Amino acid sequence: MAPNIDKEFRDQLAEVFALLGRKETAARLQARLGTKVTKGMLDDFARHGRTVRFPPTWIGPLCDITGDHRLAELILPGNLRETLDLGKHVRAAAGSLKAAYQIVERLEGSPRRRK
Repeated sequence: MAPNIDKEFRDQLAEVFALLGRKETAARLQARLGTKVTKGMLDDFARHGRTVRFPPTWIGPLCDITGDHRLAELILPGNLRETLDLGKHVRAAAGSLKAAYQIVERLEGSPRRRK
C-alpha cells in the first residue's frame, strides 16, 4: 500500500476497532477465523509506523462483524469503487422514486398503474 493509503487504512482500522472495542473485536474475529486474535494484535495493526499489517483475508470477516465496510471500500481499485458508488446512487434513487410514486398515488387518490 502507498504511504497515504496506509495511514488512511490504519486510521479507519482504529475507528472500526472502536465500534465494538478492541477486546470484543478480537474475541469475535478469533471465533470467526478460528485463529488466535488478541487486543494487542489489533493495537499493533492500527498503530502508525509499524510494519505489521492487518491480514487482507480478515477484512471481510471484520466488515461482517462490525457492519462497517469502509476498509473493504478503501482497498478497492478505482474502477470498482466507482461501480460501487454508482450502485449506491442507484439504490438511493430507487428509494426516492418509490417515495415519489407514493406521493403521486396519494394526490391522485388511487394506486398508480404501472405498465
